[in-house]
Amino acid sequence: MLRRVNEVLAIGYLTLRGAVEATCYVISAIALLLLVPLSNVMSAGPGTASPAGVRLGILLIDSDATSAVLSVVFCLGGAMFYTLLYRSRIVPRWIAVWGLAAIPLYLGAFLLAMYAVIGYTSSTLNLMVLPLAVQEMVLGIWMIARGFRPAAATTTSEQSRDTLVGVQ
Repeated sequence: MLRRVNEVLAIGYLTLRGAVEATCYVISAIALLLLVPLSNVMSAGPGTASPAGVRLGILLIDSDATSAVLSVVFCLGGAMFYTLLYRSRIVPRWIAVWGLAAIPLYLGAFLLAMYAVIGYTSSTLNLMVLPLAVQEMVLGIWMIARGFRPAAATTTSEQSRDTLVGVQ
């Protein structure tokens, strides 16, 4: 549906939020699952670590760094999505503008946390991500309660252009 508004943005959104973000979540989940075998290897005592245990340790991912990467991917995809919503007018524009305005706060919160200016569990980070979190809930409730608006009527300039080209 959004591909009709802007195909590049729609495919970019689908790629970022569908493929890249999902891949990041899968890698994070695998890293958390690897903690169990790694803890077994490490608890065997000093000098008993095998090369396999060392390789498992190298594969583990810092969850804070993963959160920062996921926030960047989420914000890029969100910016594409809210731009598409704004242009398509399938939801009220104030919802799309709210999302576009909240994305820099969300991204800034995780970038500040990544550079240890604020903590990942600090109330400052929570307050900075709150506008986008509330906006996402409002958007979800709006879509459930009201659905999409019908596509905006074509303007007279678009109709005259289509008539000149011969499109009916």
